[in-house]
Amino acid sequence: MTIVTTLHVVDPSYPGAVDVIINLGDYWDEDMLAGSKERIVDLHKRIRHLFLMAFNSLKEARVVRDELASYYAGALDQVAVDRKIADVYSDILAGTRPAAGGKARVRRLFASANTPNGPVNHLDSLLEGTKRLYLLKGEPGTGQEKALEVLLSEALRLGMDCEAYHCPLDPHKLEAVNIPAASAAAVRLSERLAFSPEGIASLEELICIDFNRYVNEGICQAVAGEIIEANERLKGCFLRAWRKLGEAKTLHDDLEKLYVASMKFTEIDRIRERTLNSLLVLGDPPSAG
Repeated sequence: MTIVTTLHVVDPSYPGAVDVIINLGDYWDEDMLAGSKERIVDLHKRIRHLFLMAFNSLKEARVVRDELASYYAGALDQVAVDRKIADVYSDILAGTRPAAGGKARVRRLFASANTPNGPVNHLDSLLEGTKRLYLLKGEPGTGQEKALEVLLSEALRLGMDCEAYHCPLDPHKLEAVNIPAASAAAVRLSERLAFSPEGIASLEELICIDFNRYVNEGICQAVAGEIIEANERLKGCFLRAWRKLGEAKTLHDDLEKLYVASMKFTEIDRIRERTLNSLLVLGDPPSAG
């Protein structure tokens, strides 16, 4: 008999003295799981394969998107774009003076994701508190990404803490920059990053900037066929990735049902109560002597 184990280990810093390890694997019916061994192994293999196909489709999407961006970048009035970018960050940071003292901090996060249900984002809640919101529209390669990079760089130079939201397709690129001290943010919109600014209760001013206006249509017309083809390929890559993620989610649900059926929830409830009581004791202030 061959036994294959996969270990996910997080070493405690002070086992027994400070850290407590709770292994929920101690509270399942091993005989029941052993009876479903072949099904469990098969589901794991199929799920891994579906994730691989999804990730490969997203890798291909990134390549196609870069190709698409190259067509528009080649037809861009870069001088006009740089001028508009300077206008944007000057407007957002107007009246701000370099802060004295500590170095500005930047939190790097993701605001959106590719999921079994397609693209999902929570920008409306993440940007709550924003009063001025800049929506940067345009095809890939037309300047929105550079605008966000420059805005982030200038805000940090002035000592302002920022939140930088990265693109899930290419984490080296930004999708949004939030500057809480200025009550302002900028978001790069795309077909897969759309949200309703009306969900931001604090919003007072919405500014839309279309970078497509700086594209030479005549130059783009010469590669119109390639642009159409690239857009179709890009759409297909995303649809396939989302479909494979959905199939993996369905199989994961089937796998979860096998484990749920084998769990000894009465014992887990006791562990939960005991752990909660221990935490409450730790949180109680010491009594006065």
